[in-house]
Amino acid sequence: MVDFDKLRDIQKEENRTEELLKLNKNFYKNVGEYLKDLEEEIERQDGKAKLILRDEFDSSIQVMENIFHRRIGKIIALSTRHLQNENPNTDKMLPIEKKIYKSLCNDLKTAKNKVLTKINPKKQSTNKKQTENNGQKTKNKPEKQNKTTQKTNQQEKTTKKPEKTFNNSQHSYTVVRILDNFPRFVSSDHRTHHLSKEDIVCIPNNDAEVLMERKIAKKIKIR
Repeated sequence: MVDFDKLRDIQKEENRTEELLKLNKNFYKNVGEYLKDLEEEIERQDGKAKLILRDEFDSSIQVMENIFHRRIGKIIALSTRHLQNENPNTDKMLPIEKKIYKSLCNDLKTAKNKVLTKINPKKQSTNKKQTENNGQKTKNKPEKQNKTTQKTNQQEKTTKKPEKTFNNSQHSYTVVRILDNFPRFVSSDHRTHHLSKEDIVCIPNNDAEVLMERKIAKKIKIR
């Protein structure tokens, strides 16, 4: 039999301990029947008696909600322990509470697996390796283009090589055509030159620039 005083006693005991209180397996059903009977009695009464019964009904609802919330909090704690591979005792759970417990365990396990999959180092390593492989494939094309460009540049350098070196000298050279007769002079590489119009000569770059500025020589492009 359940009444307001019984509910208050259960509430006090449930709040006093961290463990679930042992209750009749039909506890929730009995509470429902008690509230139903109380509501019917309220309808039959009037005046002060009706107000007293209404107050009892409202207070019983509040106490019952507190009992339920307290017990559910304990059940959530037990499901968390189960998630940590413990084997908590569920003997004091009521039938409906065991269903809630199993549902919580399944939901927590599913959520745990999703989170661990995201932070699993092996999974990250695999994803990183795949990303690197994709990136390497993407890089291969620019590398090929770079090699082609380097090869072209090398060919250009090879073509222009006579312009830059002469007899293994450390000086850089330019091939020019002489546009007018020019008196004897000694170039920066200490060579003596006797220049005549239409001569084709190879002289150091700085000397060639001076002659070209004076319109005495014209650079010959070597292909």
